Amino acid sequence: MTIPATILTVALLSFFEVNLPDNTPVFRKLVSIYYFVSISSVCNAVLAVAYSMVASHQLLTLSTPLTPSLHSLLTTQCELPWVAVVSHFYIGLIGMLALIIIRAYISLPPRLNEVAAGLGTATGMAILCILNTFSNSRIGAVSYLWRYAVLLAQQTGIVLLAAVVVALLSLFIAGSIILAPIYSA
Repeated sequence: MTIPATILTVALLSFFEVNLPDNTPVFRKLVSIYYFVSISSVCNAVLAVAYSMVASHQLLTLSTPLTPSLHSLLTTQCELPWVAVVSHFYIGLIGMLALIIIRAYISLPPRLNEVAAGLGTATGMAILCILNTFSNSRIGAVSYLWRYAVLLAQQTGIVLLAAVVVALLSLFIAGSIILAPIYSA
């Protein structure tokens, strides 16, 4: 998972530049959402890379009993890093798809932007179906996120717990800003 997450991170970095064709409040709000999703997606991709490195290190240094499959080895010997990699990779990928849709809507001419945004949406839905089909053979994509939250609550120290709290507060504040009315009286 290190290589796909690294590729995703590099791809996301190319999305940071956006030109604002119109200076209306709607476009300014879309650009703000675009930049927030960009930063969030890069953070998730970097976390996927970091957790992947932790899982690799654990697998290389731990003495492990024989297991029937790689999946059972990952879930018994380094479950938190494995579930974190999958969760952060999914979140980063969903963010990247949202960036494609927002960028198409902002950057392209009026009729073409809707077609390109539709193509991005269709691609995103297809990718999520493919990933969910793979995940359902094990525990399911949404279940990865839930299991990640449970493992974090059980196994983390105070610093990681504080990081989770700060991240959740940041998401809450960003959501309230993004959902605020565009035109203020």
